[in-house]
Amino acid sequence: MSTLRQLVNSVDIHLQQTGDDKKIPPNQLVLWGQWLVNKYTAYKYQTVDTGAFLTIMPSVSVLKASTLTTNIILGEKYSVLPRAILDLEKDRGVDYITYARNDYPDNVDMGVIQPFTRISPREARRLYYSKYEKPSTVNPYWYLHGSYIGYLGIGNINISTVEMGLITSFDPWITHSIDDDLPILTDFGDEIFKDMAELGRFALLIPEERTNQGAYQPEGSPPGQRMTSVNKSVENLFNIQEDEYQQ
Repeated sequence: MSTLRQLVNSVDIHLQQTGDDKKIPPNQLVLWGQWLVNKYTAYKYQTVDTGAFLTIMPSVSVLKASTLTTNIILGEKYSVLPRAILDLEKDRGVDYITYARNDYPDNVDMGVIQPFTRISPREARRLYYSKYEKPSTVNPYWYLHGSYIGYLGIGNINISTVEMGLITSFDPWITHSIDDDLPILTDFGDEIFKDMAELGRFALLIPEERTNQGAYQPEGSPPGQRMTSVNKSVENLFNIQEDEYQQ
């Protein structure tokens, strides 16, 4: 399985073998697949030093707020995130931000690539109390708030774009196709299949219609042995034994 379509088809065939006449809608299976692909992508990115999930945006517009609105500070220079990113600790979904400086006479043609440093909005105020950390054109900062990137240190220069490296999330409805090759399925295809099948088996146990007649009439039957234990963490995925998986 290397595409979301193949994954969904495999899970659909597996669930049909349960003998139940009900079916999980394909869109629901795609949605579960999207969640799980992003879950395991985030896990791998945080445990393996890799650029496989990096998306480089070479020209992201820099705007200046002319009005005071929610999440936007008057006079602040900012960018709107061009793509949805993985919500990782310390905003690691934004791998880097740089801009081209042209204030070096010897490098006017090529410019100098100046990186920004990440800071949290809560910590940003203290920067101005240290001459070594104070934001400037040679020491700029960025901070994430909602779907916006705010900038410190570039308020007095004319800058129209920045370059961003983003760890973008997988979205088959907007930015990707269900026929796109997904390398994460090479590493975690079995685990994603098991998790999707578990969700499907649980959903098939829920009665489509239930009439309240004043009497308790249980429908369906409890699931059998779980395909994956609720107590297993993602870190233990590689220790899953074959006897924990039921067809």
